Amino acid sequence: MQTSNYKFSRRTILTVVAGGAALVGGVTGILPLSAEPAADRAQVTLYKNPDCGCCEGYADYLRQNGFQVRAVSTNELTAMGQKYGIPDDLQPCHTSP
Repeated sequence: MQTSNYKFSRRTILTVVAGGAALVGGVTGILPLSAEPAADRAQVTLYKNPDCGCCEGYADYLRQNGFQVRAVSTNELTAMGQKYGIPDDLQPCHTSP
C-alpha cells in the first residue's frame, strides 16, 4: 500500500470543506441567496428624515418583506434616537422603534 506524500494544512482542509458545503448548499437550496417575503408580519411605523431618499428605500424593503409600513416624516430623529438610547455618533436618518 502506497501512502501519499501530500500534507494539507488545517486551513486548506477547512477552506475546501467550507467551500464545498457552500457550493452544495447553494445548489440544493440549503443556503438560499434570497428569501421569499413572509406573510403579513406586522405593522411598522418608520420615522424618517423628510429629505432622505434611503429612508423611502428602507420602507420599500420592509414592504417587500411582508411588513405594513406607515412612514412618518419628521425632523426630530435626534431626539427620538436619544429617547431609545442610540448613541449620538450612530444617529440614523430613519428609525422604527
